[in-house]
Amino acid sequence: MLVWARGLFNWLPLIIANVLHKADPMKMRLFYLLRCTVEIVLSPLLCDTHLIYLNDLIAKHYGLFRICFLDGRLLYKHHRMIHYARIIRRSGPLLGMMVIRYEAKHNFAKRLAHVTCNFKNISYSVCRRHQMTHALNGSSYN
Repeated sequence: MLVWARGLFNWLPLIIANVLHKADPMKMRLFYLLRCTVEIVLSPLLCDTHLIYLNDLIAKHYGLFRICFLDGRLLYKHHRMIHYARIIRRSGPLLGMMVIRYEAKHNFAKRLAHVTCNFKNISYSVCRRHQMTHALNGSSYN
């Protein structure tokens, strides 16, 4: 399991412990189901029993979410959770398919393009600033 996900799901109840006694038990159950789902989805090795359990967890989470949030609509990401077990069965663990680092790098370039406001040769501008950033970060370690 990824460090940030483990930290989020393990430490969040402790961080907000003073508010938990006021929390709705059904929403706490929803959080627990999501926590179990994330543990299975981010594990590096899975067998068929894990995938069956994952389908069951997602179905329970889906139903409980609809009960807890009657006025809220389910988002598309909730629908995609239904397909996790099938994707894992066909392609292997989802841990190897994560694009978090790519998204972070792309976010840097997107933000840089917006801040510089130079759109004549955007690829050159972003590339140049990216190289300068790496040069400055590399020189600070020496």
